[in-house]
Amino acid sequence: KPMPDPRLTAIEKLIADYEAADKDMTEANVEAAFVSRLFAILGWATDDPTVWNRQVFVRGGGFANVGLQIQNRCSSRPAPPPTWPASPN
Repeated sequence: KPMPDPRLTAIEKLIADYEAADKDMTEANVEAAFVSRLFAILGWATDDPTVWNRQVFVRGGGFANVGLQIQNRCSSRPAPPPTWPASPN
């Protein structure tokens, strides 16, 4: 029997934590408690400001709560490429 993917187990725990959380959390606390954890599970270095940049100005869009620096993707914990459904064409 194959071992479960630890990322799936971590995401299930994250969902359970979210469901049990206070729904009156501020946006900043939701980001810290859940959003950054999800991206860390997926392999992003959320503790590295060259990758996970908080309150970053995005040209043409204004300020974003978080900007992901794709060229600085954390190579020590890579996430697998996404699998997309087959195109109907």
